[in-house]
Amino acid sequence: MSTSATHLTHPEEERLHAPRPVPRVILTRAGEEAMRTDLARLRRRLDGEFTERLREARDFGGSHENDEYLQIKEEEAVLASRIRQLESLLGSAQIVEEQSEAEGIVTIGALVEVRNKKSGAVRKHRLTGGFEPVEAGDVSANSPVGEALLGRAPGETVAVELPNGRTVRFEVVAVESAPPTARPSLA
Repeated sequence: MSTSATHLTHPEEERLHAPRPVPRVILTRAGEEAMRTDLARLRRRLDGEFTERLREARDFGGSHENDEYLQIKEEEAVLASRIRQLESLLGSAQIVEEQSEAEGIVTIGALVEVRNKKSGAVRKHRLTGGFEPVEAGDVSANSPVGEALLGRAPGETVAVELPNGRTVRFEVVAVESAPPTARPSLA
């Protein structure tokens, strides 16, 4: 008599092991340029600075007993990982034009003025691609607020469910073109 064991999983276990959706990589031309500039800078640093530092560290003894050598190798691995990440992001990025033909509609790169329906507070945000460097007031298109605002026009109201479970309602007051910005990351 043969018995076959079936493994029953708890729904929470299934959720934890389910494949995660890959986030969309949306970049403006300026964001792509900043990312490519950063990638080139990191490659130069990896090829130049780390090669020289490793050569100098080896002069002070065997690599396995040399703490400085091991630290440099660790930093090199972190830098190489960041380079691979940037290459992957750029390889799968969707490049969008900032506020092209859709004047008056919230797109990547637009400056959006919104009013909190409850408090009446008015704020202006620049909508960025999900992987671009941001400044104070910028909102990522991959964030709950950014996703809710994309494609909206002045006068429309959006309800945004925040990560803490609260829902906030915003009215789109105005949409205008924003000058492109290109800021490299700090890696």
